[in-house]
Amino acid sequence: MDEAFAAVGLDKASLAERLRIETETLSRGDSLMSTSGMEPQNKSLLEWGETKESARRRQTVYLAHAQFSAYGGTSWRDFCSGAADLAKYINMVDDVVIDSGSVPFGPATTMTGDGPAQHDLYMITGQKWSNTDVELECGSGVLPLVYMKSSPVHSVQWAIGLEVMLLIDDPWKTIMTTDHPNGGIFTQYPLLLTWLMSRKARDDTAKECHKWAYDKSSLGGVDRELSLYEMAIVTRANPARTIGMAYRKGHLGAGADGDVTIYDIDPASLNPNDTAALTSRLARPDYTIKDGRIVARQGEIVSVPEGRRFYCQPYVDEDLEKDMLKDVKDWFKYYTVGFANYPVPDKYLKNPVAIPVNQPLEAVMRR
Repeated sequence: MDEAFAAVGLDKASLAERLRIETETLSRGDSLMSTSGMEPQNKSLLEWGETKESARRRQTVYLAHAQFSAYGGTSWRDFCSGAADLAKYINMVDDVVIDSGSVPFGPATTMTGDGPAQHDLYMITGQKWSNTDVELECGSGVLPLVYMKSSPVHSVQWAIGLEVMLLIDDPWKTIMTTDHPNGGIFTQYPLLLTWLMSRKARDDTAKECHKWAYDKSSLGGVDRELSLYEMAIVTRANPARTIGMAYRKGHLGAGADGDVTIYDIDPASLNPNDTAALTSRLARPDYTIKDGRIVARQGEIVSVPEGRRFYCQPYVDEDLEKDMLKDVKDWFKYYTVGFANYPVPDKYLKNPVAIPVNQPLEAVMRR
């Protein structure tokens, strides 16, 4: 799919987060995306932590759950991986970051605003299915799903979710996810981490899968094994940088919130071929620390601190805001959602923390 972006003033927008893209043919057998380049600028007024890696963002386009957008073939009958082409493009540009949307097999729940797609899954799987049309921008649907190693399509999806992480050279362009709960539940992250760190783990799993897993993808020829340092990037540092919160998340520098996970793993003696031990230690950290407070120890929850709600607080010129709202309110007359119901009420912001972004318009225009 070709995306045309009319991103007026994007280079002056001071966006707190990148432009998030979901492809039109998401989860279809011909769902392959290409993007065009844009120059990122970040003008947040926040102080950035001094760390080895720069906290400032290079990318302006965020391709969500890329596994679902990297399918080749023309239908499910000739379904195959298109991850190599997507990775080749992303390796050549500097303006794209992806999250993987990987499939770790097992239970999942598909949740989407694409009602017809949910009905298609219902017809294919025969699982229980619920669609609802309410005051939304589209219909909504929920369906329980089990990704099976015996399924040719699911096996290729598993391979694609790993390819998009391993074929993209720069870990700062990738974020490891399962698009929870659509691709799989987040409690399976330790298994996903093991596959990314161990070729043996991938090969062992492929032997249990339908032959399409390796026949219809390039994963079988990938030797790369991510290091612990790279894993810290794709699971901690880059997610924080992507959403504009690297000044307080994803690092151990001054000013960070003190969110730390401590594993019983010695990098000097780490053996990626001992896959059972690796998965076990990733699944049960010695300590999980939130805001400097221990919340779990070796799988046992010891405290439940109250979380925060972060939100963007942009500067907008008052005259421009009035003109914009006039146009928007007029447009909402023909929309499926009432304007009064569109904003998120303040009552949902428990322990709110504002992220100030943007500069006064005069300062931006002088750049």
